[in-house]
Formats: sequence, C-alpha cells, structure tokens
Amino acid sequence: MKNTKQEIAMRTNLRKACCYAAFLLTVIGSPQSSLALPEDAEQPIDIVADNFEYNQTEGWGEYRGNVEATQGSLKLTADILTVKLDKDGNFSKIEATGNPVNFSMQHKAGEPRMIGIGKKIIYRVQKKELEVLTNAKVSQGKDQITGNLILYNIATTALIARNQGKGRVTVRITPTPSK
Repeated sequence: MKNTKQEIAMRTNLRKACCYAAFLLTVIGSPQSSLALPEDAEQPIDIVADNFEYNQTEGWGEYRGNVEATQGSLKLTADILTVKLDKDGNFSKIEATGNPVNFSMQHKAGEPRMIGIGKKIIYRVQKKELEVLTNAKVSQGKDQITGNLILYNIATTALIARNQGKGRVTVRITPTPSK
C-alpha cells in the first residue's frame, strides 16, 4: 500500500511539473495583463525532450535536450527546462536555458504573435517575476524591446529592461495607423 501512495504522489507531482511548465509558457514575454488565447488553457500540454528526470526527494524535475513545450498557441523551445519545488512541495522556480530559448504566443485572434528570445528565462512563482536574460528580445508585430535583461512582474505589470553593462536597451513602439 505504501508504494501505491508513493506512486500516486509521484504522478501528482509529475502532473504539477507539467502544468507549471505550461504555466511558464503562458507568462513568458507578456507585458500586457491578458495572457494567451483563452482557449489555450483548455488545450493539452505536450512536452517533448530527449530526456526527463524527476527527483521528488530533492524537489526538482528537468527536461533536457531539444525541449519543445506546447499548449494551444503557446510554444517554447529550450535546451533545458527545470522545475523546482519548495519544502512544502509548491513550485518555486521554473528555468529554461538554451542557445537560445525561443517562445511565442497569441494574445488575441487576429493579432500578431508575441515572439521572444533569450539565453535564459527564469520564472519565480511566489514573486510572480519573469526574467528573460542575455540578448533578450520580445516583439509583437512591429513593436519590440531588447536588452540583456527584461524583467516583468506579473502582479504589478511593471516592466524593466536593462543592458547589464552590455550594449543598450532599445524599445520600438509603432503607432496604430489612423483610420
């Protein structure tokens, strides 16, 4: 009976890891308060990688090698996707690294996709902070922001771009055509 409970707990935690990987997809690069298409939340989560490792005792799961995660219009590619749990089993940090990490999503039907790139993406769950690091770029249509660090606080909708001593931060906002 003990093994059955452990197996159930492991499957539950694996499902949580997959859900939080998908949650990462929904928050990546989102400077607006609306995230992806509403129907995306109802779509299945598919994560494909060369390898997957999960350690319940230490509280982490890792997808490694050609990671591709999708849920509806949400797409993420990375070399490594890591999910970390706190001591209570709640998700504390989700990290994607790659050369580079790419993501894209559709906010509203008929609008251009939001596309982003960086060498590392970190989502701190409790702080609701998303960082896109190293040669970071987020664009939608003709609008874009670039920097060595793009930090977005989902709770406060604060957006910060920094050069981190390398190059400059650039922001392009294209006016909506007059009718």
